[in-house]
Amino acid sequence: MDSQKSLRKKRNLPPSPFPCLPILGHLYLVKSPLHRVLSKLSRRHGPMLMLQFGNRRVFLVSSSAVVEECLTTNDIAFANRPHLLAGKHFGYDYTALSCGKRYYGDSGADVDETRRFQEIVKETCVLMETTNLSDYLPWWKWVGGRSLEKQMVALKEKRHEFMQSLLQEQKRKIVKDGNLAGENIKKEQNFIEVLLKLQVTEPEYYKDDVIKGLMQVRLIDNFDY
Repeated sequence: MDSQKSLRKKRNLPPSPFPCLPILGHLYLVKSPLHRVLSKLSRRHGPMLMLQFGNRRVFLVSSSAVVEECLTTNDIAFANRPHLLAGKHFGYDYTALSCGKRYYGDSGADVDETRRFQEIVKETCVLMETTNLSDYLPWWKWVGGRSLEKQMVALKEKRHEFMQSLLQEQKRKIVKDGNLAGENIKKEQNFIEVLLKLQVTEPEYYKDDVIKGLMQVRLIDNFDY
């Protein structure tokens, strides 16, 4: 234990809970709901904490001042993101809306579309709260740990079909209004319309998958739970 402290001090690392188990690291601490577990660890060990989830190192921050420093002074060091399974299936291969519709309350969308969207959001929340061990123990999926990925793949298809239908609807609407190239410009344009206009001028950047990734972020962020 003393040697661990000396190593952390030499490498200038934040404190880490003891014990850190071989192979698993601190995965034994992970329970649902995860945010409560992390909050409890922060109260016990301080505003900065280094965790080891399998083969991945996790830096836990609970101080607004430290968060600000991470995103300003040390923004380059924290700019990258791990390639987790959820990002692959739910983020259009890590490319992660507003289409002028509402999917809650006095909705302007039809009943079936609203139901499909709400089901997708709820299923996404359930799967995102589930810890995927293969993200931290790559060998886990080879010993039968693929059930969660199968659920993600099925949900990915639902999300893709829904986003694609919204995108195609907006494309048809823009063509019908003669507004794709900028003619008949309206004062108010929804998020997808703006992205589709950019797709005309910068197609190499605003591909359909990129637009759908941005759409799903905006849609789910604006969802009223």
